[in-house]
Amino acid sequence: MRSLLLLVALAGCGVKEDASLLVTTRNGTLTKGTNAFGSKLDGSVEVFFDLGKWTQEPATIESISLGMYRDNKQVVPAAKIEPPPGTVFPVQLAPGGRHTLKYTVTKSQLIDNEPADLCAGPVKFTGTVKQTGRGEIQIFSDPITVAGCP
Repeated sequence: MRSLLLLVALAGCGVKEDASLLVTTRNGTLTKGTNAFGSKLDGSVEVFFDLGKWTQEPATIESISLGMYRDNKQVVPAAKIEPPPGTVFPVQLAPGGRHTLKYTVTKSQLIDNEPADLCAGPVKFTGTVKQTGRGEIQIFSDPITVAGCP
């Protein structure tokens, strides 16, 4: 929290150097439901990009990888976590640009222990964003309680 306040204070003073790409996740949802095959999974999460207006150069996002985790264990590893239809990488952001990609999560048939693993507690979306010419940016969501669990 202290670093966030410092950033705001510096931005208010007109510091224009070393601006960078901010990447966050938000609005994550997961629902365990049922269909003709048994248990299924649906959900979504938004990946939000904000390239500061003081940045001198555009940013290029080469790729994003996401998974669902509890602690260090991946939950439902075969679930499809896909960007909006028509999304093509690389994604370009101009200085001052903001962009949101809403990923959907689906698995039409949960197998073996997946329903129990999914319902054992809150889950986080965790992953990386690869920006051209920079290191990977680690991202993770707030904990999400899976709807439809006992």
